[in-house]
Amino acid sequence: VMTCDLVVGDETSSFAITPAKLGLPYNPTGILHFINRLGLNIAKEMFFTADPVPAERAERIGIINHLVPAEQLMDFTLDLARRIASRSTLAISVIKEQFRILAGAHAISPDAYERIQGLRRHVYDSHDYEEGVSAFLEKRTPVFKGE
Repeated sequence: VMTCDLVVGDETSSFAITPAKLGLPYNPTGILHFINRLGLNIAKEMFFTADPVPAERAERIGIINHLVPAEQLMDFTLDLARRIASRSTLAISVIKEQFRILAGAHAISPDAYERIQGLRRHVYDSHDYEEGVSAFLEKRTPVFKGE
């Protein structure tokens, strides 16, 4: 959802990012998508708690562009798509590419990238990672030790 151009949801929509429940790291590009879309504090809350964000809050914090009643979801979404399709496809494609380039304008040094990769490797080599995967497969609550 964080990489979608537009998001339309109904009152039953909820969104969660759950690697912390499984003892997993998360890729830097994915984290940047969250930060760019939601800001640092909301992204941290979602990653740290792994709690679902209900539809009304998701709209308020920018995950959802439009929150509509379930019975209107298809009609609303198709109408939105028709309006977009009636515009200049060339202009939209160029604007979309500009958004993509500008959203990714967060330079990262090779040293910072290597540091991030080392941190991720630390998690993959940990007890918590093994425990998270095992607990998920065994459908039980994980017991993390922070190691």
